Amino acid sequence: MPASPETVRQVTERMLGSADEEAQQRDYMIFTRQLGGSFVVAGSLQASAAAAGVPATVLVEAAHAFGIMVDLERDPQEGDRLYVKYEQSFTAEGNPVGVAKLLWAEFQPLNKSAIAVHRFHSVGDATGGTGQFWLADGWSAAQPRLRTPVEAGYVSSPFGMRDTATSDLLRRPLPMGPMPAPVARPAATQSHSSQYSHSSQYSSSGRLSGRVSDRIDGGSNRIGPIGRMESDESNRIGAAPSARAPLVRQVLMHEGVDLAAPLGTPVLAAADGVVRQAEARGGYGNWVMIDHDGGRLSTGYAHMLGFAPGLVAGARVLQGEVIGFVGNTGHSTGPHLHYEVWADGKAENPVGNPATLRAQLRGPDLARFQAEVRRALDERDGDMLVAAEARLK
Repeated sequence: MPASPETVRQVTERMLGSADEEAQQRDYMIFTRQLGGSFVVAGSLQASAAAAGVPATVLVEAAHAFGIMVDLERDPQEGDRLYVKYEQSFTAEGNPVGVAKLLWAEFQPLNKSAIAVHRFHSVGDATGGTGQFWLADGWSAAQPRLRTPVEAGYVSSPFGMRDTATSDLLRRPLPMGPMPAPVARPAATQSHSSQYSHSSQYSSSGRLSGRVSDRIDGGSNRIGPIGRMESDESNRIGAAPSARAPLVRQVLMHEGVDLAAPLGTPVLAAADGVVRQAEARGGYGNWVMIDHDGGRLSTGYAHMLGFAPGLVAGARVLQGEVIGFVGNTGHSTGPHLHYEVWADGKAENPVGNPATLRAQLRGPDLARFQAEVRRALDERDGDMLVAAEARLK
């Protein structure tokens, strides 16, 4: 059957265009504008933002950008102010298209200092052109790759070579196993601040040197009292204490740090990852090992009182999620968490490790960023002046 006139018209327009094609293109011609929105919290933050015309997606992105600096779900109080600058695409008729993109935001608590985050494209930015958020002083607003696994703790034994009493290491291990009463695994927390000070209140687990594969699957070398290297299978992780007479003192490589904290303090995953081990492991007591970044980075947690329910090998965890509790199991002489960081199979000092530090802009990047911050503040002042004048009319 021959095609209908309407079908012929549609096919012709697709091939040759139509008489009103220019009007259609004009209707859908996309342009982008930068908009600013400022409002004082009255009631809920969401309702205040909506009343000011700030898109909900911008508020969500602002909450993510502030991260650990400001909790937009809980921190805002009556009288606090939030300013956002965002980018939105529109059609020629003024209809919004797509999702608005946050450029920068400033949270001004009542009678307190303001906190601002700015999107910036640094040289070598690995975000694919979207940029990252930075604080006004040039420090990254993003979480470090690794966070502190204990909220309230301090370093009681640092990373490195150490002289310790062998008899302490070979004493009878304390009981091991999961917590007797189930405790739900809480959702991830964003808090990561912890101040450390050196102390010798508690002694360490007596970490032995060796690559991560040796630590898990085989023996490791021990340095004897006169500096000679001795291969001792009894020192392998998970092996029973040796029955031979202990040496008086011994120099060992402490391949982690001990974080002293009260018994039962929650232990948090240092980063997103997959649990490789969650088991009783000899002198390490209740031990958890988590692989991050596909195994290129790993963290270990020893002497725990018990594991969070459901924490087994193969389980996925989020940064800040509870994985266990500070204990005194294995070869431990006091409540603490023995914490290790391994990069490409080699032990690294968790304190001051690059993975535990926030990024910072430097050199030309910092100069460009500071210029953009000044320009953003000038635009903010202009936006707020126009808004004030409009309210007076």
